[in-house]
Amino acid sequence: EKLIKGNDRKSTFRNILELDVFFPEQPPVSSACKNFIRKLLQKNEKKRLGSLHGSSDVKRDNFFQGINWALLRHMTPPIIPTVTNPIEG
Repeated sequence: EKLIKGNDRKSTFRNILELDVFFPEQPPVSSACKNFIRKLLQKNEKKRLGSLHGSSDVKRDNFFQGINWALLRHMTPPIIPTVTNPIEG
């Protein structure tokens, strides 16, 4: 298991800048999701997903294929969490 957290703050930041994104085996993550996350976490900010056209780039990514963004606000979410502690939101 690869950990990003270092022994101190400086080594943690160095790990973030130098190490590749690591996905544990559990919970399982689809390859489409992994690719999407890697694009969002691209270290070179000029190549990072969304750096050219903002959210439009993100919405057009293959991960969101089949999503009709214009109709999204009118859909019922698949999961509606219950609030157990309203202070935590």
